[in-house]
Amino acid sequence: MGFVFELNSSHNGYLETYMNLGVVGLILTIGMILSAFKKCQRDLLVNFNFARFRIAYLIAFLIYNWTESAFRTHVAPFFLFFAIAIDYSKEEGATKGGSTTGRINP
Repeated sequence: MGFVFELNSSHNGYLETYMNLGVVGLILTIGMILSAFKKCQRDLLVNFNFARFRIAYLIAFLIYNWTESAFRTHVAPFFLFFAIAIDYSKEEGATKGGSTTGRINP
């Protein structure tokens, strides 16, 4: 009977993404990171203080993910990464002075 060694974590989020999802998963992860960075750059002109926070957290998350596997759904840094990666658009009704209750005004 030989020694069986099974890895359950690589302690590198990028390497673990590659091991679990292959090249396609790694490309999707890189695309998600680049998309989040572009959104942060765009936000620098609109909301400078929050954009600085978004960029700083993104950089910190990328460095942290190099030493620990943070691309998991049950890890708090990954949840915050999603929060900074999402752009919230304003509702049309709120910007034009219309009703935002969902009812149609005659």
